[in-house]
Amino acid sequence: MKQIQTEWFHAHLGKFTASNIDSFVGKIAKDLPTSKYEEYKLRFITKCLRGETVSFYEMPAIKWGNKRKERVIKKYSLEREITVTRCGFIPHPTIEMASAIPDGLIGDGGLIKVKYSQPTTHVRFLLDGKIKPEYILQMQFQMACTGRKWCDFVSIILG
Repeated sequence: MKQIQTEWFHAHLGKFTASNIDSFVGKIAKDLPTSKYEEYKLRFITKCLRGETVSFYEMPAIKWGNKRKERVIKKYSLEREITVTRCGFIPHPTIEMASAIPDGLIGDGGLIKVKYSQPTTHVRFLLDGKIKPEYILQMQFQMACTGRKWCDFVSIILG
């Protein structure tokens, strides 16, 4: 199932995805739910009750990124002389309400995750060589859903 199509939106409804896993992992601080967790929980329940499937993906920045992601993945493939297979929604093998939407599958064991960053965030990543913890969680959960063993992270400057 291709990303950003009607069937994809309906399959995605009522499931939490790898892109939001950090909202769940960090849900407790000092024995109380964090505001990030509470906000995500309320948005999730509201979307399920209303049957909303599109709002986030209609945001201009998301549309911009999705248009350019194909080119980034193609360049990555050519530079490394590998094939990246685009995929859609992949349910977690044991957690019914969970899923991942990887940017691409590499061979039999890998994934690719493309993130568009503000210029300062991108430069910080280049200088420090450290990926944001929430991105690491997202990639780990994508690996858990797909059974893949590794994930290449690609950071691109927004704009």
